[in-house]
Amino acid sequence: MTDIAVRLAEWETVLPTSGSPTEGVGLGDDPSVRDLARRLSESRMLDVQELRTGLSVRSTSFVGRVRLGGVEITVVPKLRSETLLTLLPTANPAAGCCLERVTLSAQGIVSGVFRVERTDRLGLTTTSEMAKMTPISRGIFAPVADEAVLLAAELQVFGRDLVYEAALAFAAVLAPDLATMEHA
Repeated sequence: MTDIAVRLAEWETVLPTSGSPTEGVGLGDDPSVRDLARRLSESRMLDVQELRTGLSVRSTSFVGRVRLGGVEITVVPKLRSETLLTLLPTANPAAGCCLERVTLSAQGIVSGVFRVERTDRLGLTTTSEMAKMTPISRGIFAPVADEAVLLAAELQVFGRDLVYEAALAFAAVLAPDLATMEHA
């Protein structure tokens, strides 16, 4: 499949009509592409439907860029913005439960892109790209932290585990009254 670029604003819909970039375009046979499209639709971030005549793409308030196989969809803010941050989660087990890629794009007097990508459980690659310049990439040793390390860091910063406390408070509401149970 050739690369197709679809650009739309927040709360806009691109239908597969004559002359549309999505006319005659499909998601292909890759199950991961179809799964990502389904997850985006279920989360109400971006609705991508494969119709008989091509793809229907409906954006919401989420802005950013996503690649679905050979289709790259960019949702831009309705209001003019010069900086765009893209967070791309990964299902890659080698990367652990973290983001696969973080991209910061800036448009202005000098436009550029700064990207951090997880390469595996032990490393990241940073890339800086500016107009009329050769991209610069660097490899960084940055192992994925396990939950114990992340929790320890949170406890150092906040002094307590707010998620655990909220879970206990919620469980207390659901738990039966023990005093009533003893007298029964």
